[in-house]
Amino acid sequence: MDLSLYTLLVVFANLISYCRALYTNSTALILAQDESNANEASYLLNSYGIRYETYLIPKEGRDLPALSNSAGGHYGLLVVHSELAYDGTASGFSTVLNQGQWDALYEYQRAYGVRMVHIDVVPKPAYGAQLVGIGCCTPPEEQTISVVPEVQQARFPTAGIRYVDSCPLSETRLTFHLDNMK
Repeated sequence: MDLSLYTLLVVFANLISYCRALYTNSTALILAQDESNANEASYLLNSYGIRYETYLIPKEGRDLPALSNSAGGHYGLLVVHSELAYDGTASGFSTVLNQGQWDALYEYQRAYGVRMVHIDVVPKPAYGAQLVGIGCCTPPEEQTISVVPEVQQARFPTAGIRYVDSCPLSETRLTFHLDNMK
């Protein structure tokens, strides 16, 4: 049987990915400022029965927990609440993690093939989002968002979206908008 170099590389890459999974614990790590934010981050994990550990980082900062040891990675998912940001600097909100700590988290992601999820953050290019225009949906303006039943059933059958006649799915009056930020 003649295996091409490409086939061998694909098999090898899959083997590495599989081995990483073997050496990474499936527990999620929640990094948050306080218990309230940690609880916010844990709701979805609890609903799926996903194990997690909470690690609180106060305004003064602190070292990250040990992410791995010689046996492998300790966490299969990293959940970061609000970029671990606090108000109180001259520029407003800023993260308490230094660049070395962020780099350690990113390197852990690369080394063990785990995901990092940011919740409760301002949309910005670092997360693949950017402001497209200013002037939409400032109070008291409103933009309704709805999903027609056929699309809901075809694309999001398990999302629990309820469609009642022509009622909107969502209103933007009370949602976050970048153009309202200073």
